[in-house]
Amino acid sequence: MRIVTCFIFLYIAVLVSIAYEGYCLSITNDNDLSLHSVDLTNVTDLIVSCHMLPQVIDKTHMSKLISLTVNDGLLRTLPDSIYNMTNVEYLTLSGIGLEILPDGIENLRKLRIINLTYNKLQSFPLGLCKLTGIEAIALSGNNLTIIPKEVYQLKKLKSIWLNSNNIITVPAELFELDNIIYIDLNGNKISELPVSITNAYQLKTLCVSGNPISKYPKEMQRMRSLKRLYVGKITNEELNNLTMMLPFCEIITSKEKVSRTESNGILTIIRQEEIERHKQERIKGVQDDSVMRKTNEIEIKKDK
Repeated sequence: MRIVTCFIFLYIAVLVSIAYEGYCLSITNDNDLSLHSVDLTNVTDLIVSCHMLPQVIDKTHMSKLISLTVNDGLLRTLPDSIYNMTNVEYLTLSGIGLEILPDGIENLRKLRIINLTYNKLQSFPLGLCKLTGIEAIALSGNNLTIIPKEVYQLKKLKSIWLNSNNIITVPAELFELDNIIYIDLNGNKISELPVSITNAYQLKTLCVSGNPISKYPKEMQRMRSLKRLYVGKITNEELNNLTMMLPFCEIITSKEKVSRTESNGILTIIRQEEIERHKQERIKGVQDDSVMRKTNEIEIKKDK
């Protein structure tokens, strides 16, 4: 699960960097970087080890940086200078021992996808809730116990991974997000789902296997958009009840099927939308240049 999630985010980061017509740079030790000889101003995708991160971001200006991946080491918190990289849209901070994500993260206003999986976070970073343009949040494998009500601010959120934590309850606000289509709550301590779950009218996939849920709200029968419900190990009676309640939904009892297909599908959609947007921007730029050249040619002919 951990390897798959990290691979997906890294794969997307690389493809997005290509779409931006920039280049990717990997810095893992002092030999990879001489700040006086390497020009980082055009880097769009940066992969950097934990111990090199402060040296790189404190002494260089990377205004074109779109994707940042920090790996290979331990980092309790982030250096403040990282929050000056205001054009970053894809941020991967997976498995580096993060205990705190400072509120400064809210300065990254263009952030669309953040991967904070398998760290040591004790609470849901409230700074994320102020990033109203974010579309995907991965917080799998931390030590979270509460999902804050402030998640209602994440109006553009499409998918969220909160599996393998210690979450006890789910706030109604999570299911009131208009664009949410994927929620992974596998492997927590959730005993019941709120009736407000029916407000998630676009929700397509819900993962709740590995939780002590004894009963599902009967109101879920109104969730016609729900296509896949991962419930893990349940009795035949419970399975029959869910099947009758959700006749248009696939009830999946195998935990092993979650992740690669679902996660890759959703994030691929986001990536493709981004690539298409920048493709159209480039086409428009070429067309504008062509019009300008023709206009200049006409003006030159008139002058003659």
